[in-house]
Amino acid sequence: MYLSSVDIIGFKSFAQKTSLSFEGGLSAIVGPNGCGKTNIVDAIRWALGEQKTSVLRSDNMENVIFNGTRTRRPVGLAEVSLTIQNNRAILPTEYSEVTLTRRLYRNGDSQYFLNKTQCRLRDIIDLFMDTGMGADAYSVIELKMIEKILSDRTDDRRHLFEEAAGVTKYKARRKETRRRIESIKADVERVQDIMREVQKTVYTLQRQAEKAKLHAEITEELRTTEAWILHHDYVKIDAMLVAKKAELIPLKEEKTKLELQLAEAEQARIALETEAEQFEAEMRELQNQLNESSKHLAAMSQHKAVTIERIKAFNEAIQRAVEQASESDEIRNESITGLEKAKERHAELHAQCATIEQEVETHKQARETVRTKAQELRNEARQFDETLSILDKTIAERRSASDRASERIAGIERRIAETEGEISGTKNSLQQILTDIATKEKDRERFIQALRDAEISLQSAQEHSAELQSRIGTLQDAIADKQNQKGRLTASLEFLSNLVETNESAVHLTNSTSWSPKSGKITLAEIVNADDNLSVAIDAALGDAGAYFIVNTYEEARSGCAELERSSKGKASFLCKEFIPSCPSPGTAPSNGGVIGWASEIVGVDDAIRNALRLILGRTLIVETSDIALAVRKKDADCTCITLRGEVYGSEGIIRGGSISSSEGKRIGRLEQIAKQEKALEQLTRELTSLTSDIAAAKTANESIDIKQLTELMRKAEFEKNAFEQGIAQLGYRKEALESARSKQDETLQSLLNELNEFKGSNSTLTEAMDDVNVKRSEADESKKTILERIHETENALINAENAFRQAEITLVQKRGEERSVMAEIRRLEEVISQKAEHLDYLKAEQERAGNERTMLESSMNAVATDLTEEEERVQSLQNAINQREDKAKDFKERRQQVRGVEADIRAAEHSITEQVHATELSLQQAQIEFKRILEKVEEQYPEVDLGNIPESWALPEDFDELIEKEKARKLSNRLHNLGNVNFAPLKSPQSPPAKDLSPSNYCLPVKKPLQPSHYSLRFTL
Repeated sequence: MYLSSVDIIGFKSFAQKTSLSFEGGLSAIVGPNGCGKTNIVDAIRWALGEQKTSVLRSDNMENVIFNGTRTRRPVGLAEVSLTIQNNRAILPTEYSEVTLTRRLYRNGDSQYFLNKTQCRLRDIIDLFMDTGMGADAYSVIELKMIEKILSDRTDDRRHLFEEAAGVTKYKARRKETRRRIESIKADVERVQDIMREVQKTVYTLQRQAEKAKLHAEITEELRTTEAWILHHDYVKIDAMLVAKKAELIPLKEEKTKLELQLAEAEQARIALETEAEQFEAEMRELQNQLNESSKHLAAMSQHKAVTIERIKAFNEAIQRAVEQASESDEIRNESITGLEKAKERHAELHAQCATIEQEVETHKQARETVRTKAQELRNEARQFDETLSILDKTIAERRSASDRASERIAGIERRIAETEGEISGTKNSLQQILTDIATKEKDRERFIQALRDAEISLQSAQEHSAELQSRIGTLQDAIADKQNQKGRLTASLEFLSNLVETNESAVHLTNSTSWSPKSGKITLAEIVNADDNLSVAIDAALGDAGAYFIVNTYEEARSGCAELERSSKGKASFLCKEFIPSCPSPGTAPSNGGVIGWASEIVGVDDAIRNALRLILGRTLIVETSDIALAVRKKDADCTCITLRGEVYGSEGIIRGGSISSSEGKRIGRLEQIAKQEKALEQLTRELTSLTSDIAAAKTANESIDIKQLTELMRKAEFEKNAFEQGIAQLGYRKEALESARSKQDETLQSLLNELNEFKGSNSTLTEAMDDVNVKRSEADESKKTILERIHETENALINAENAFRQAEITLVQKRGEERSVMAEIRRLEEVISQKAEHLDYLKAEQERAGNERTMLESSMNAVATDLTEEEERVQSLQNAINQREDKAKDFKERRQQVRGVEADIRAAEHSITEQVHATELSLQQAQIEFKRILEKVEEQYPEVDLGNIPESWALPEDFDELIEKEKARKLSNRLHNLGNVNFAPLKSPQSPPAKDLSPSNYCLPVKKPLQPSHYSLRFTL
């Protein structure tokens, strides 16, 4: 058997499906840290059923699902499949290849599969048990498992050896068998508990049967009373229905009569309104015609005014055209005269330009001759300039070399002087450093001692601070303990303070403000003081008497009863001290072992309350156990025994027992317990205050220890020591540097002296060569001066020729400009003449068009004046017709108001009678509803009764009083309510076995017998 493949999807870092195949032999997975090698081992262990998240290196099981990255979304499930080759049939299955799959969803759901068939984790564990494979077997060995194998402790290696030996499954079966035995034991104990509970049920059913009988008697009496009340209500409502129906008939007749009158008045109003609407429609039509005519008249008037304005505009346009034609004719004549003069001036200027062009050409040729000669002289002077430039350059170079040599000599002399000064300064600095080093060596021990003192102070402060923090932790633990005790005491005190009776009457009196006895609202159980081990027994002995309220006088008790009666909260019991008689002691208690004493004598109360307890408890003994109680009862049948667990063995044969509830015995001596716990709470509060003060003092002392300041002082001392050491080291470095610098300065001084001698020799040679070059330059300078004089004379002649040429060109340009101006004026005048001729033609055409338009408008205005007169006459006619009809409209308005007033009066009378009918119908409807309710109640509660034929049992007695019978029914209902929940099963189950058949042994025998063989069989198997 070997693992052949592993398929991983969504498990930890394997977002995509990853398949790993393993062949026979050894396989290894190699990779850098963080590549997921261990995740493969976790996947194999997880698929084999591992449930511990710590083994899988995770906080919870859902974290094994791939949780996504920045570029990849998380997946919804993780799945790992292991394929195992069962070639040696080690696995107990018929398959030669077994595929185990585990799947986990993000919502926590988990599934297991064997060969793609869903199974349980238990099936997988059983399949691989004792095969060497499993979540905790040696198939997957980690480093800590190797440590267990190599450990000296046998327990660490036991599990691996048991797995290898194949005994793990037998140990698992033994563990399972023991678990089943414990389960059967628990079942047997449960059966015994059921047997005890059944005995309690028998007594409970007896009480419930008596309660059910009482409930039936009260119910029967209540049914009789309610039957009389229903009969009385039925007769009364029936008579009311007859009276209301008779009252409704005349009202409906009067309403019908008024509705007919109202209909006639509405018809008359509608006819008058129809006639008035027709008349108003005619008036609106006339008004519309008048409005249309008025609009038409206004439009015609406006058209006439516009036509007059247009005729006036055309007259003005004709006048403007005549004036413009006269002006254009004058301008055209002036332009013709100017054109002739301009042509004569153009011919004269053209002749002058030809003469001036010949003069310009003559001056141009003379200028070119002089310019050629000047250029030749300039070229010759440029050659002399080049020769002078070369000589000047040579002189400058030699002078510069001489200057550099002089400067170099001066620089070397300065450097020699500086070097000598530096050598002297270096000697002085070196001597000073040697003095400083000797001085600092004397202070070294002082800095070392200061650092030691600072370290000792810091260590002492840290130790003191640690002691204070330890003390603070101890005090905080003590405070936590005290606070826990205070919390428990506070909870207990709240429990005792909130422990009140659940009875409705007791709760009401406790919370009531109108009943306030002088001694307070105290019950008998609260005033009785007893030891803690006796509180449960005393509570059981007092029973319901523990809820008696303690009062001093009869008036206080009567006031409480009145409060309950006024609030209808039932009844309560009061123990009045002034009425408690004196009662003798019950005598000496029996001397049996385990007998504690008489219940009335072992508690702590005053004499009056003790007399009451002797009367209430009588011969009630407190014993330790139920066996002692049974022994005492056999000797003294009149004695009631109560154990410390609150079990009661009464003189009437009644036994009461069971578990102790959380509140049982808490009300005994509740006031004293509250006082004790309040005192203990105050003591704890004082202790907490003291501990808090100690913590504050310790914290203050701890805060006063400035560890930071001491640390800074130590760091400062250490810094000063290091700075001192560094200063000495720097002085040593400076000493070495100065010694090295002094040797270099000596070498530099000797080199400078040698260089100074060389530069002085080369400077004298440069001075002799520079004198020869100065002589040659003087000769070349004289020749250049002669050439420059000839160039000056030629340039003056060139300037004169250039001026003459420029003057002739300027004259020619001026004449040509005048010629172009005259030509432009000729073209302008010709264009003006042409434009004015065209404008004159246009003005003549405009005069003709404006005359024609004026003639047409004058004809149209005459026709409009005739139509305007006719429309004015029509408007006046319509206005007269409207004025005549306004009187008739006023008459219609008065008649309409009269008809509406008559209709309103009839409608008001009809509304009044309708309200009377509605009120009567409403009363009738309410009576019918009440009548229906009575019928439904009778049908529901008394289905055998027919109200049409009332039985004799429903006949009302002669002295029947409705109020008295209803009060009686209310009191009976309250009695039924006070009975609470009633179990009718004891009365309704005649087939149930008698009480003697409900014994625990007979009832539980069918349950107990099948369990015993299983118990013995499992013990035999183990």
